[in-house]
Amino acid sequence: MHLLRLTLALGQPAALVDRVIIQERLELGQRIRNFTVEAQAVRGGPWLPYGGGQSVGHKRILLLQNRTVAALRLLVTARLVATLHPIIANFAAYAPCKPGSSDH
Repeated sequence: MHLLRLTLALGQPAALVDRVIIQERLELGQRIRNFTVEAQAVRGGPWLPYGGGQSVGHKRILLLQNRTVAALRLLVTARLVATLHPIIANFAAYAPCKPGSSDH
C-alpha cells in the first residue's frame, strides 16, 4: 500500500540521473517514515526500484548509480503519525556532475 505516489516526468529523450532530492514541508511536521523511488527507462515501460530510505525531513539527497530514465516515481510506504498525510515540498532529479567540475 502506498500512502503517496508522485511521478516526475523527465521529458524526451530520457535523461541521465544520479541523484534525487526529496523535501517535506517541515512547518507542517515531519511525516514520512519510509519511501521508495522507482525509475522508468521509457514511457509506458516497467517501474524498477532505484532507491529509497527512511525519513525525509528538511532534505533527503539520494546519491544513486547513473541511470537514463524517462520518469521517476516517489512512493511513500509508511508515515510517522497515522492521521497525518505526507506533504512534499520538492521532488527533483539531477544529472551527474561533469568531470573536473566542483560541487561547492
